[in-house]
Amino acid sequence: MAIKYISHLLVIVSVFYSFIGYAHDTDKAYFRIQEEGENTIVFAEFPWSIRRVIDNVPAKGGENIQDKMFNYLKENLILENENGKILPFEKLEIIKGEKEEGHHSMVNYKIYFKGHDLFKVTNTIMSDFFKNQLNYHSLPFEEEEKITSLKNPSFVLNVSSSHNYFIYYIAGFMLLLALIFFLIKKI
Repeated sequence: MAIKYISHLLVIVSVFYSFIGYAHDTDKAYFRIQEEGENTIVFAEFPWSIRRVIDNVPAKGGENIQDKMFNYLKENLILENENGKILPFEKLEIIKGEKEEGHHSMVNYKIYFKGHDLFKVTNTIMSDFFKNQLNYHSLPFEEEEKITSLKNPSFVLNVSSSHNYFIYYIAGFMLLLALIFFLIKKI
């Protein structure tokens, strides 16, 4: 009799845990973009399904999985500065042992681009395999997270750096000098 109640209890507990269990979305990737010196660094968190994407990418002759990943990211993550110049894709590092940060069932990479003054990001990673793919981007100088998808593969940053205000400072200073000159001449 007690065994019957224990088996019922186990079924109830199993059903309960199946509803609260965590299953990561396979069609979402996360990117944190920041400038470090003369370079732009992208911290990327891919779901486990990135492996399926890379396995289906045609090899360009003798490539291993890491080479295929490098070439795939180079073709699908494009960073541009304000002049439209594409920042060169430098290198790719896998980040191991990052338990405190990130999402479950994720593969973490650090991607290096040569250059800074980021203006436009085009990210079609995994969109060619998953039509509902969403890529979330966080940037230190942007208030809201930017999202790319198959329908909206790129975004332009809300650039408001200090060099853009330099012209206003000069114009204001020139106006002030003209006003002072006019007042002195009038006296």
